[in-house]
Amino acid sequence: MLLRLQRYNITLVYKKGKELFLADTLSRAPLTTTGTETDDLQVMTLLSISDMRLEQLKKATACDSAMQQLTDVISRGWPSHINNAPPKAHPYFAFRDELVLDRGIILKGHKAIIPKSLRAEYIQILHEGHPGIEATKRRARDVVYWPSMCLDIEQSVSGCTVCNATKAHQQKEPLKSYPPPSLPWEHIGVDLFHWNGMDYLALGDSYSGWFDFASLDNTCASTVIEVLKRQFSIHGIPRIVISDNARQFDCFAFKQFAQSWGFQHTTSSPHFPQSNGLAESSVKRAKQLLEKTKRDGSDLYRNLLNIRNVPTNPQLGSPSQRLMSRRLRTTIPTPTPLLKPAIYTRVTAQLRKRQQQQKSSYDKSAKPLRPLTPGQVVRLQSPKGHDQLGIVQKHSRNPRSYIVNAQGTLYRRNRRHLLPVPEPPPQQQHSPDFYLPPQDPLPQPAIPHAPPPQPVLTRSGRISKPNPKFT
Repeated sequence: MLLRLQRYNITLVYKKGKELFLADTLSRAPLTTTGTETDDLQVMTLLSISDMRLEQLKKATACDSAMQQLTDVISRGWPSHINNAPPKAHPYFAFRDELVLDRGIILKGHKAIIPKSLRAEYIQILHEGHPGIEATKRRARDVVYWPSMCLDIEQSVSGCTVCNATKAHQQKEPLKSYPPPSLPWEHIGVDLFHWNGMDYLALGDSYSGWFDFASLDNTCASTVIEVLKRQFSIHGIPRIVISDNARQFDCFAFKQFAQSWGFQHTTSSPHFPQSNGLAESSVKRAKQLLEKTKRDGSDLYRNLLNIRNVPTNPQLGSPSQRLMSRRLRTTIPTPTPLLKPAIYTRVTAQLRKRQQQQKSSYDKSAKPLRPLTPGQVVRLQSPKGHDQLGIVQKHSRNPRSYIVNAQGTLYRRNRRHLLPVPEPPPQQQHSPDFYLPPQDPLPQPAIPHAPPPQPVLTRSGRISKPNPKFT
């Protein structure tokens, strides 16, 4: 046909339909027979799944009333308005065009819609390996779907004991410092440390920055008290002494010493040395001085004398000037007028300014943690993780500290070491608040004791109290 058309010079001209007054050939030759047209369908498997899992999904879908309503409306066709759809199909109306049926399973695109009876099991499968809440949700959004899927995953994974026990440390809170003292040797910190096979007691003054340390024959409370008495006889009795919770300070002998000598003894939060930063800084400086003196073989006390004469800045002077209002005489030739007493009057203001600068820098990466309430379930942080489960009893008198009951034992912990978890409260072994001497038990009839009812906690961790009108 192309060869026959070679002799013609054909020009194609477009004409609108309204300009075609004569019907074309096909319109003038219709078919004489009528019939039903059948489409050739290409069936594809939309879901890769094992036979066992397929049968499980099919049975659960067939037994779920919401899934059956959804199957019926997909088969019959969706109405034009959501109010005309079955009530249990309303959550799927927004993406109704994506829903298809494949071997008795409802799919949203390529994602299988999981019936309600299998959702808890699928959350466990998605959380295998404990990837965390967000990672589990990302994995779920990739392969499956059901309404409120992300919320169900959050509630389930947030109660995972393995994930909670291995969580990272909590965010640090804004810096909270003691108010700067107004007098020398008014506020001191003490701590024990071990160096080169020997035990030492370190002291530091918050007002002057003066630090001192003394070797100990042993770490008994009586030895520590003897060293402190020697220091107090030189510089006076402080108003506040801060220490950690070591057995030397948390004993009856030290409490009696504080009461008889008239000073207030405050302990830092257990396992939170930052709350006793003054003593920790004194320990660090003492260890550095001991190590440097050992390396060069110089005189320890001469080095300590020189360090106490180093000015902090022109406004604050040296530790000896702030504590003793004078420079200490050393081997360096010093004019006599400089060795005369001189009182620094603006030390407290300078210390307050320095605290504000430190707080401004520290708080850039800090945020406050939500306060805890009595009865709330928490996990206690240890060097190995948040392994121990407990219940908050009350707020301690110390700032950001709480009393927690864990397996019948009361602990005081800083808020940063308490991780709130939506887990069921543990069974507590209640112990008396005071010591009872052992007595011979009297014969009692065997009466079964019912376990005490556990408090019902809301999702946020608060205790749900019943309305007295209905009890």
